[in-house]
Amino acid sequence: MSHLPRRIEDLPSLGAAELAGWAADLEGSLARLFERYPDGLAQGAGSRLLVFGAEPLRRIAATEAAGNMPADVLSSSAFNVGPDGAPVEPEISAASSLAKLVSNQVFTANPPLHGPTRQLFMRQFMPKQLPRFAALIEGAVTALLQEAGARGRVDFGTDVAERLTARFWAQVLGLTADEETRARHLISALSPMFYLVRTPEETLSADAAAAEYLAMVSAAVERGLAQGDQPILRDMAADFSAIVEPGRPESLGMMLAANLIDGFHTAAVAVVNAVYGLACNPEVLAQVRADQSLVPAVFFETIRLNPPVVLTQRYALRDFEYDGLMVPADTPLVMLWIAGNRDPKAFAEPHRMDLSRPQRGDVTFGGGAHICPGRNIARSLVEAVLRGVTAPGVQIEAVAAMDDWTPRSSMRQLSQSPMRVSVGI
Repeated sequence: MSHLPRRIEDLPSLGAAELAGWAADLEGSLARLFERYPDGLAQGAGSRLLVFGAEPLRRIAATEAAGNMPADVLSSSAFNVGPDGAPVEPEISAASSLAKLVSNQVFTANPPLHGPTRQLFMRQFMPKQLPRFAALIEGAVTALLQEAGARGRVDFGTDVAERLTARFWAQVLGLTADEETRARHLISALSPMFYLVRTPEETLSADAAAAEYLAMVSAAVERGLAQGDQPILRDMAADFSAIVEPGRPESLGMMLAANLIDGFHTAAVAVVNAVYGLACNPEVLAQVRADQSLVPAVFFETIRLNPPVVLTQRYALRDFEYDGLMVPADTPLVMLWIAGNRDPKAFAEPHRMDLSRPQRGDVTFGGGAHICPGRNIARSLVEAVLRGVTAPGVQIEAVAAMDDWTPRSSMRQLSQSPMRVSVGI
């Protein structure tokens, strides 16, 4: 019989102060977390259910009643700042560009809309479709590493990873070279939208960036559709036209722009975190140089240890029970994926990189029906970079400490990633 309490209010409380140290000391913070809360569940502010154990994360993510956080709920609590920097009513903030972005994302859709909108992405980026992107990805990685090698010292995030994801999506969507460059700058300016706590000024700045980004990328998609030279866009347009459920995004261009924030940004963070994992483990780097068949194992271990997404918010669409715990409808669910990847119940020596682990970081990309639909293309980008930096003649070396993680963020993102890259003939 479960010994868990039957109400969220009976769970131990996990305060914001206990989460605040994660950026500076993730390993120590998570070790203390699992020591104090071995069941992997806690109560957060406002009767939120905090889920961080590997098993609760997997099981609750697979529960149909655990849906996405609706856009209106998320926007009213996160983006309710007016032009003068003062809080405003939710109905006013719903007109903001950040709220518009969120409302067009698959990650805020629930049944019956969630299935068809999600499928639009899944059909294009399922494993059997990935070979058609291979030449584009490999060519971009090779070119960017050669450019980095010519410069010697680079910031791997801004000079390689962010340029890689921007170049990839520019080709897929049909962005011009100028639009590709502008998209990179706008994605960077949108970073405050991932902050758990932000100032009014940060919200307003991110909102302005969101307005320009949405307009530019959605216009590029519509242009590509009109020209008819982007086969992926044609396929997506057919799927989009078949969506008849209420709440459908306003256009395919707006839907792609809103959802590919993660394609541009989160995938780039994953690339940096994977290379960071290699740079911090020279013995693993040497292993992979000798045997590139280990690249998939490196992907899973580096991203398990430092997944790009720390947490996402889910929502109880109706009452449900988890192991004797009653979760009422409308309960916010905070899914702390990064903790599940280092749960000592699921991973022996959870903070050590071990390429022979039988387990993978199963919650790196979320779980259940809401698992990230772009995870396959993200993996392709990361593994291409891992092959690139471990190829014969290529050397990477950290030239300064890379342990400064962005604070107060829902992303596990390095503030800087200074590295020396050399590429031999």
